[in-house]
Amino acid sequence: MRVVFVFGFLFLLGACSSSEPQNPPTASAGFIDLSAWDFSQSEPFELSGEWEFYWSQLLSPQQIGQQTPDFQLREVPARWTSYDNQLPVEGYATYRLRMQLPAVSQVYGLFLDGQGSSFTLWANGEVIATDGDVGTELSANVRRGQPQLVFFQPDDSLVELVMQVSNFSHRSAGFRNAFIIGSADAIHSLERNSSLFQSTYLGLLLAIALYHYFLFSQRTEDSFPFHFANLALLVAIRIGFTGNNVLVSVFPFLSWEIALRIEYFTFFLITPIFAAMMRSIYPRDVHRWFFLTTIAVAAVYSVFTVFVSTLTATYTVPSYQLVILLEMLYFVYVLVRIFVKKREGRFYFGIATVIGLMGLFSEILFSRGFVSYGEVAPIGIVGFVMVQAIYLAARFSTTFRRVEELSVLLERNNESLQESETKYRTIFEDSKDMIYVADLSGRVEEISPSCKEIFGYTREEVIGNKTNLNEIASKEDRSLFSSLMTEFNSVEDFEFDLPHKDGHKVRVAMNASTRVDTNGKITGILGTVRDITDKVQAREQRLRAERAETIASTDALTNAYTRRFLNEVTQREMARSSRNSTPLTLVILDIDHFKQINDTHGHLAGDKVLVQLSQLCRNNIRSTDVFSRYGGEEFIILMPETSLELGRQKTEALRQLISSEPLIEFNGREIPLSFSAGVATWEPGESLESLIARADGALYRAKKSGRDQTCVAANKQSQ
Repeated sequence: MRVVFVFGFLFLLGACSSSEPQNPPTASAGFIDLSAWDFSQSEPFELSGEWEFYWSQLLSPQQIGQQTPDFQLREVPARWTSYDNQLPVEGYATYRLRMQLPAVSQVYGLFLDGQGSSFTLWANGEVIATDGDVGTELSANVRRGQPQLVFFQPDDSLVELVMQVSNFSHRSAGFRNAFIIGSADAIHSLERNSSLFQSTYLGLLLAIALYHYFLFSQRTEDSFPFHFANLALLVAIRIGFTGNNVLVSVFPFLSWEIALRIEYFTFFLITPIFAAMMRSIYPRDVHRWFFLTTIAVAAVYSVFTVFVSTLTATYTVPSYQLVILLEMLYFVYVLVRIFVKKREGRFYFGIATVIGLMGLFSEILFSRGFVSYGEVAPIGIVGFVMVQAIYLAARFSTTFRRVEELSVLLERNNESLQESETKYRTIFEDSKDMIYVADLSGRVEEISPSCKEIFGYTREEVIGNKTNLNEIASKEDRSLFSSLMTEFNSVEDFEFDLPHKDGHKVRVAMNASTRVDTNGKITGILGTVRDITDKVQAREQRLRAERAETIASTDALTNAYTRRFLNEVTQREMARSSRNSTPLTLVILDIDHFKQINDTHGHLAGDKVLVQLSQLCRNNIRSTDVFSRYGGEEFIILMPETSLELGRQKTEALRQLISSEPLIEFNGREIPLSFSAGVATWEPGESLESLIARADGALYRAKKSGRDQTCVAANKQSQ
């Protein structure tokens, strides 16, 4: 809504300077009848229509009256190069119009806009306006190009206007801007409004430019305000050297040639400055090659304009207008791109760019004679600048709001950091573990006071003596620690002996990790050290107890469980089987011909057979099964949650596996290995002795039937 309001305000200002009366009179055959026109109640209007045209003749009013030379009727305003006989740009001519004014005596006013050519104007034989020196060759044609305001009070109601025009310095030759006539008050008001209109634009743009130069000076890393200020200043200069030429009045020492070149420079530089501004906001969307191309093209045109005549310079405008039209297509492409990519500020920038491009496009159409509303061009360009100014204000407002939010957040973070620091210092000071910080060389930079309790040195002694971690541990520990840190950037529970100040060793565990800066570069080590002497002693005692327990429950020769351990486990499994109604199977196996092996090969060979059988069985049963040595060459396997048939199948598979193994070699001789087995399933309420007896009975049947086989015991009721 703010954008619409501002643009509407600018449009109203433009309307104040370009209002036209309805159905104004027009000239016909070199004459215009204004006798019935009420100048006191009407707005000024253009003296357009058919004027008498005398080509290649500079005639005074007296000469026209005496000689009555031949003339043509031509439309005014128009360039004489647009007439049907295609007159040349360089030349001279005379225009004449007769007006029939009201019989009432009053003062009239004429507003004479710049023509681009030198002229002299007579009213009833009296010179009332000049612009430059009218002549028949270039040396006599020096112009100033300023709009003029003239007043006259004719003695007669019939007024004759005669204007001599010569052109040797501009491509727009002839009577291209119509005279505006009205009452003296109306013309004066028109000129005042027009000047106010352009002065308002000029002052507004200069203020915007200065303000944004100041913003840029406060924050030079953001180049957008600088480019925007350049654009606002450029548009201000262009407005000041066109229309009423406000800046020419301010700087009267500037010649028309210099003013014209300045006007062209501003035209050439608009697109590169706009491209720079657009690229400062959307660097990923405005290609660098396009930006450099606009600068190069504008520079070539500007330099060329400096070294050629003003007439030649005026011919650069049409070609550069085509360049601008091509650049407009690229700007439209960028607008589409920023909307597709959903860039920040796209709506402000899109509206401003459309307004600016419309104004620039209308100026091109006006300069080529396709439209007559040239005042819309500055409105569009100023509208663009205003919308961009609003965008910048919104941008800075958003930034300021974010700064305020960040300030509040920063304050909260500072409070949190202070709390965290207090907690950290508390942890650091009171921790029983030694907390340390070291650099990459291992030199301790910070350490907690608990270091004295752990290895006898105070914090001041460690840091003051520049203690190095690499010199504390043994060479082997240092090497292992270094390799772990290199590979993993951290270690956990790294144990080593730390020398105490009094000379004894303290067993400690270290946790350490690398410290990195904001760029990810490793800067040092952070870690903790804990005294684990008591823990190590407790662990060793536990290991000794576990070893003693293992020795007590494990057969020393075969590593199978002992008979006592089997009894304990079986009692627990019977209770669990009864509680959960799950089967429990016991297998008793005996090595075939074991006495013969001892008698033939010796007891060492027998021991080897026992070890081999035990190892094969333990490797091929479940982890939940219990394998124990029952006595001599007899072994028992307790199988929880196993039915009688499944127990038989597993035992049979184990028997076949052992029978298929290579023969045992002892002293160069081969010893065959096999076993016989009996399988029985525990029945609720049955004792262990009864269960083993039934399994032993099945084993007896297996041996009696020829050995190397498995037999199943009958249930207790059938015995």
